[in-house]
Amino acid sequence: MDTTTIVYGPMRCGKTYNSKKLAKKFGCSSITDDWDGQTRLPANTLALTWLTPPYRNSQGRAVAYETINLAI
Repeated sequence: MDTTTIVYGPMRCGKTYNSKKLAKKFGCSSITDDWDGQTRLPANTLALTWLTPPYRNSQGRAVAYETINLAI
């Protein structure tokens, strides 16, 4: 099952810092930081970006960083 997830939010909000936790939460096996919103993403990828949707060639679900609960 493809679990490609795009997490967007403003620069310096914690996306990269928490990327490993985010990947685990969404079941992604790889991470693409600073995604440009256009490049095709491989399956099961967590893409981090400051760009807001919609995205060109998007094949994953988009989630706002501020809505994600990373509490353990």
